[in-house]
Order: sequence, then C-alpha cells, then structure tokens
Amino acid sequence: MVVTIDDFRGTAIAKPGPRYCEELVDDGSKFTVANAGDLKLRLQALHSLLLHTPVEHHSTLRFDDVLKAASSRTYVDGSEHAYFAVKSLSWPSKIPEVFIEAYREVLQSRPFTNRYIYKPVLGGSWHQDMSVSARSAATFSAIRPVLPELDSLFGTELTNLYQRAEYQVQPFAFMQLPVELRFEVYDYLSPAHTLLRVFAKDEHDSEPRSPVRLDIMRVSKALYKETADRLFNGSTLYIEAYPDLKRSVWIQAYFTRTTTIEYVARVMRMSRAAKSRVAQLELRIFPEDAASPINSFHAEQLDTSSLRRICTELPNLETILISFEKIPNRLCLLDGRARWPNQASFYSGQRFTLAWIHAQLPSEGPKVVWDMTHFRHSIDDPALLRKEILSQPLMKESIQRDGALDLAWSANATQEDSQRWSEIRGVVSEAVAPRRSNIFSLG
Repeated sequence: MVVTIDDFRGTAIAKPGPRYCEELVDDGSKFTVANAGDLKLRLQALHSLLLHTPVEHHSTLRFDDVLKAASSRTYVDGSEHAYFAVKSLSWPSKIPEVFIEAYREVLQSRPFTNRYIYKPVLGGSWHQDMSVSARSAATFSAIRPVLPELDSLFGTELTNLYQRAEYQVQPFAFMQLPVELRFEVYDYLSPAHTLLRVFAKDEHDSEPRSPVRLDIMRVSKALYKETADRLFNGSTLYIEAYPDLKRSVWIQAYFTRTTTIEYVARVMRMSRAAKSRVAQLELRIFPEDAASPINSFHAEQLDTSSLRRICTELPNLETILISFEKIPNRLCLLDGRARWPNQASFYSGQRFTLAWIHAQLPSEGPKVVWDMTHFRHSIDDPALLRKEILSQPLMKESIQRDGALDLAWSANATQEDSQRWSEIRGVVSEAVAPRRSNIFSLG
C-alpha cells in the first residue's frame, strides 16, 4: 500500500472553509476579546435553542440561522473570561460549528468523528510545510475538555446535552469481534507492505495498486491505535532522489537539492509514535540529467546533512534500502532535448545521484541494503557487472566492510520487477559474492 504522511496522520475528514476570495469577518488568524464576546452569545443561543426544542426534533434544527443571528457590536459582559478560556485553541470562533457537527453525529447513535474545518488563506493554498492543526480549527476532541468551563462561564448546559445524546450511542460492534478477525479486516484493507511517501506524487503509477482505505482509523482512538500498529509498524519511508529536477510539475514528490529542507521539516513534524513505526528508509536513485548544471560540481559540495537528519529523526530505523530507477525504453525528452542521450549518460547520472546520497548518509547508523533489480539493464557478463559495482564508492565500502552486498527487495517493486529479480538474482549474487583474491583489484 502506498500512502503519504498526510494519509498516515490525517485521520479526520476535511470540511472546506470559506473560499479565499470571500469576504471574511474572522479567519482564525486573530482571536480578540470581541470575538470571545460573540462566541459567548452564539453558544448561549445554541443552548437556548436545544433546551427549548424537543430532543426528537434536534436533528432537524437550522443551527446556522441561529448562529448568524447571535452577534453584537457592543461589549459583552464576561468576554475577557471567555477569551482566556479558549485562547489556546486553534480558531476558537469555530467552536459552535464543531460542537454542532459532533452533536449531530451522536444524535444518529454513532460516535462522533473529528472533522477538520480548514482556515481560508489568501492565494488559495497553504504552505505544504504547515501542519494540519495549524491550518484548521480545533477538533471536537480538543474542544470537549473546555466545554464544562465554558458552561460555567456562560450559564449553559452544552456538556450535559451532549452527554445525554452520547449515552444512546451503542459501542462499536466491530471491537467486540475476536482480535484475529479484526486483523483479517486490517490485512484486507492493506494487503501489502505499507510504503510511506513524504509528499504525494500526482503522476499515475505504472501498475494499479489497491486503494488507500484508512477511514476505519477515524472511528475511535482505540481503533486508530490498533490499525496503526497493524498497518504501519515496520513501514518503509520512501524517498525518490533526483538532485537537480527543476522543471517537473511533480518536483515536490522528489528529493532534490531544492526540496531537502522541506523533506527534513515534514519528517520532523511527524508525531513521535508515527516516526517510531518506520523501520526502513528506501532511497530510489533517479539519474541526474546529462545536461544538468550541477553535474559540473562535486556531489560533496551540495547539501550533506538532510538525509542524516532524517535518519536521526527515526528512532527505530533499522535499514536504508537503496534501489534504482529502471532505464526507460525510450530515453526521455525534455524541452526538445534528451535528458539522457544514451545509456552511458543515464548510468553516469545514476552514479552522480548515488554519490550525492552517499555524501549525506551517516557514517555509523542503519545497515545499508541494496535492490539491484535495475542497477544495469544488461547483466550478461558477471565480471563486467562486478567491475561496475566496485566502481561505485558506496557499494565498494559496503563490500569492504561486510564482505558482500546485502541484497533486499524494494517495497515499491512491481510484478515485473519481481519477475526480473527472479531471473537475474543468481547473476547478481555471483557478481557481488566475496572473492578469495583481493576483491578490490578491479576497483
């Protein structure tokens, strides 16, 4: 299963906020005492509406009309106390709307689900580095602990009203099944090893994959933890390295010299629990363009700390798997010219990217393993293949240290990759096997 960090942690449904071009009274950027006064009036109006309406009719109420009518242009007594009670929450003005969403769900005898109400932003999009919580109003899980204090300040009974409705909610029957059956369901939802991308890749995969079905994680905290433990423990963080990719519309999907900081920042913002579930970092080597200007620089002159920092952030990281992009059947054209005019330029670019990655890896740390499926298009000559392997400094270091290359299989391998690997495995194993003579005589 291929997911992104957003899929992993974004277990709430996004409810769109106002469009950026609409007129905004409150966009959540500044919460003032005056806003707190309006919040008090709106919650009091909501309480009055619920209190004076039979419970059986609550699900049909027009809450929006009541909230819009509850506003004041003058000072509201007690605004200061309200301000200090909620100022730590994100976009407190949205507390009534968030409460209503949760209340409507429990009225239907089902547990509430957190729904993100995203803040509007000029320009139409948030910076990708911002966390979900920074871009949205507080969820009901964050608001609920504050409700009793607000009831005390405002003379309302919203907590009691909610609890009475919630009392009718039946326990989630799925959790009463034997754990073995629940695991069968999780494995059906995620039939393959979980591959975790840092950023989404918008282009279509060459091979159809099972859909990402993570809604089950939104049902409850207990179910979230159980599914996360089952689906994400031992997961692979997948990064595609392409040092000087400037012109692609999918540039953020690649680890380039211009996106390294974004990648580090996003991994750092992962929760401690999420980071602890990553056991492997896979680095897919994309050849640098033959005409790239940075080919004239030494890889060591570029950024040499980003991958090291990412490795440090993953406390249970066991292995770094290095895999190679398959040489295309037709060498790619870009702006009317070939990215790689021939096979030699493709493999020269591959060498450059691998050297760039080598410069960033920690000297001591996780074990480096290799998927050699697409290291070379032709492997008819084991001696030549061995010579080309030993010409790669990182591979040579691995053989010198361990006596051979530790081979593994990419978490992103396709059926075609699997078939090729079964055909070439013996040749690759022979090429990287230790020799009685000096194994570096070819280097």
